[in-house]
Amino acid sequence: MAKTVCIECRQIMEWDEETRKTIIEKHRNISVEDTWWEFVYESWEEKLLSMGFDITDTELVDERKYDKETSKWKSTGKKVSRKVTNIQFSGFWSQGDGASFTGTVDFIVWLEYKNDPKYARILKLMKSGAIDNNGTIKRDRWYNYVHENTTSLYTEWYFDKPNIQSLLDKIEAECFQHHRELNKELYRDLENEYEHLTSDEQVRDTLEINEYEFDNQGNMM
Repeated sequence: MAKTVCIECRQIMEWDEETRKTIIEKHRNISVEDTWWEFVYESWEEKLLSMGFDITDTELVDERKYDKETSKWKSTGKKVSRKVTNIQFSGFWSQGDGASFTGTVDFIVWLEYKNDPKYARILKLMKSGAIDNNGTIKRDRWYNYVHENTTSLYTEWYFDKPNIQSLLDKIEAECFQHHRELNKELYRDLENEYEHLTSDEQVRDTLEINEYEFDNQGNMM
């Protein structure tokens, strides 16, 4: 003889405090989407560009369209351009975790951002075209990691006046140090965003807004 089992289901705020804790823990990553970091990336693209760092590229990829008959995405045979943000990170619990960006540096913009009087002459020479104002940041060390120490700054500066060359060397060193500090700040922003998305308050609000229902073991029904 068949038996009917009734399972009591309620929304999260209708359960007692202990059950709410169980529900939250079981669904800790409910707000963490596959591309949860995109908001952080976008804000940093704009921020870095104002300092002279361009961290975006474009690449050609296969155009794909959804086929309703097969319920699959298929290539159209065409290529389309897509923006690529050159940020990589790993986190947030292991030694060696971190974040870093690669791209190009416009030293005219960077020097104007720094606004250091001792580099006024160099800035003038760069604006006149006498000194190249471009640099490149590449990831070229410790390929298993992406933290702030895995990149290097490259320039093609050589000036036959020692006092000018000395200033250029200082600019390169200061810019590279600035880059590393920004990498650390970027990592903190990514970590803070992840912690926000997985916080008790955010998880609870997401479950409540979507009116999900749960049994007394915290399983979504």
